Amino acid sequence: MAYKLDGVDKDWVYLPYDKNSAFYNQLKKGTYSFWLKWKYGQGKWTEGKVVLVIVQAPAFYETWLAYMVYLVLIVLAVYLSFHTYAQRIKIKNEVKLKEELARTKLNYFTNISHELLTPLTVISCITDHLEQKVPAIRQQSVILKSNADKLKRLIQQILDFRKMDVGKMNLNVSEGNISEFIQNICKTNFLPLAQKKGIILEIDVEPLEIKGYLDFDKLDKIIYNLLSNAIKYTPEYKCIKVNVYLINKEGNKVYVYFEGVYNNSEVFINGKWIGKRPNGYVSFMYDLTPYLKWDEPNVLAVRVDNAEQPNSRWYSGCGIYRNVWLSKTGPIHVGGWGTYVTTSSVDEKQAVLNLATTLVNESDTNENVTVCFSLQDAEGREVAETRSSGEAEAGKEVVFTQQLTVKQPQLWDIDTPYLYTLVTKVMRNEECMDRYTTPVGIRTFSLDARKGFTLNGRQTKINGVCMHHDLGCLGAAVNTRAIERHLEILKEMG
Repeated sequence: MAYKLDGVDKDWVYLPYDKNSAFYNQLKKGTYSFWLKWKYGQGKWTEGKVVLVIVQAPAFYETWLAYMVYLVLIVLAVYLSFHTYAQRIKIKNEVKLKEELARTKLNYFTNISHELLTPLTVISCITDHLEQKVPAIRQQSVILKSNADKLKRLIQQILDFRKMDVGKMNLNVSEGNISEFIQNICKTNFLPLAQKKGIILEIDVEPLEIKGYLDFDKLDKIIYNLLSNAIKYTPEYKCIKVNVYLINKEGNKVYVYFEGVYNNSEVFINGKWIGKRPNGYVSFMYDLTPYLKWDEPNVLAVRVDNAEQPNSRWYSGCGIYRNVWLSKTGPIHVGGWGTYVTTSSVDEKQAVLNLATTLVNESDTNENVTVCFSLQDAEGREVAETRSSGEAEAGKEVVFTQQLTVKQPQLWDIDTPYLYTLVTKVMRNEECMDRYTTPVGIRTFSLDARKGFTLNGRQTKINGVCMHHDLGCLGAAVNTRAIERHLEILKEMG
């Protein structure tokens, strides 16, 4: 027997006597004729005869419909590419147009600002002349000059924006007394404004002379903006403090104070391990001074391990959940939690406060120091003061004790939780080595088996709840308003 498939076999394929099958794989699409002939008689072959017609249909991805889909997708891709490119060009042109418009506006305001500076300078000169020649209108002249200077400052800010836009905002460094410069700005420009609004502006500059090189014009703008916003947003009868000091003065000490870290905390400064606190509910403090780099950035890292669970009956939180404070002192300073205030007698006319302050002398020499105590009311006014002098031995602690008498004290009570502030200053000659503040509440209380608890002479029942430190769904991190709300709800409960 022999067979042949048109388009595949070029000649007949002869099969052995024991074979009667043919195999074809991977035929291309099209129509095929399968021919067959066989041998008979004395070696004769029959004429070839088509016994099978094979039609190989194309795959679905080779059909005309598939090719049409391919064409549509290609056209769509080309369209989207051109559309995206056109949109990018459009956005780029719009941004460029806006920048040009903004630059045009800035140039316009810059030109106007230059024109406004001249008449304002003339007004300032006239007010100076009137202030000297006509004393009767001195107050009005001062007000006029102050407002003219304010306008000049605002105009100068517009000019500074223009300088920054063109990259010409340069530093003009000169030598001067930084302490005196900051003090003059605060007292001349902002102290009257703060007093008018009922705000206490405290200016604490130590030492009184800090010489240095800087751009005083830029520093003036920084302080002006900071204090302007501070006075604008500070409520009436509150206090704004401006502290100026040398943090890297030789012998200074720098501490970090953690109010709460849960738990097994380890603290590192610039990669060096400085301590571990296993307990998560105890505040702690570390001395950073030996590890600090004064002329480059320092990295303070805290590692917490709270993996062992459960370790509490309530939600403890994890990590730093209370405030962290950085404290700078001189070599002679108030120790950690170093002030202790008690009352020996309290009535409506006066209260006597007993003060005990622990000083630490970390210098190499014995020093004569003076500890100044100033008690201030809630408005920042001094109501009593005293001081105590003595010697602080090198490398040791010393306790200074003193008494303060407060006339007609405001008592702390449940409905009026009035607090004073005790300001403790450690002075060596005229130099302030440390400044420490302590909140103080003046009240009396007693416990009696028959009368129970008495607060300020009034019998008071003590009610309480099991109050955990976390804030429910807000978590454990400190949230002042949420804590206030807790106290408000507890007071409403009685």
